[in-house]
This record gives sequence, C-alpha cells and structure tokens, in this order.
Amino acid sequence: MIVWMTVLLGRQLLGETLSVLAKLPIPGPVCGMALLFLGLLVHGGLPHDLQKVAGALLSNLSLLFVPARAFSGLAMGLNALATAILLPLVWKLFFAG
Repeated sequence: MIVWMTVLLGRQLLGETLSVLAKLPIPGPVCGMALLFLGLLVHGGLPHDLQKVAGALLSNLSLLFVPARAFSGLAMGLNALATAILLPLVWKLFFAG
C-alpha cells in the first residue's frame, strides 16, 4: 500500500512541477492526475493494490476537510458572538445614551 500511496503522491508532485515549470494554466494536481491516467492506460488497467489505496483514501476523504470546516465554523461562531454582544450595546448606547 505504501508503494502505491507513494506513486499517487509522486504523480501529484510531478504534475505540480510540470505545471510550474511549463507555466501551464492547469493546476498541478490535475496534471498529475492526467499523468496517472496515462500511466494506467499504458499499464492496461487498475492494479488491485492501487484500487485498495484509492478506496481507503476515498472512504476517509471527509477527514481531510475537517480542519477547513472547523475554521469556517469558528469564524461563523465568532461573528454570531460579536453580533450578539455588539448589537445590544450599540442599541443601548443609541437609545439610552
């Protein structure tokens, strides 16, 4: 499994390098995916171990987005907290002032 994970990450790195050096308007991971696809076409199919690695990555894909979601939730919570504190304060100062 480690070998195929290294192949996946290596293709992404190769795609990123190709995208930067050739100044392509395509993101590096997309170039890497195209390189992986071409390699699979040459190989003649999807190896079983690569299929297992891809399945494991896809089944845990939501875990990769947890930090981004947690930060956006924190930002929304802070906005709500600031609104809940500042709005009554401004209201009181304006009308009781």
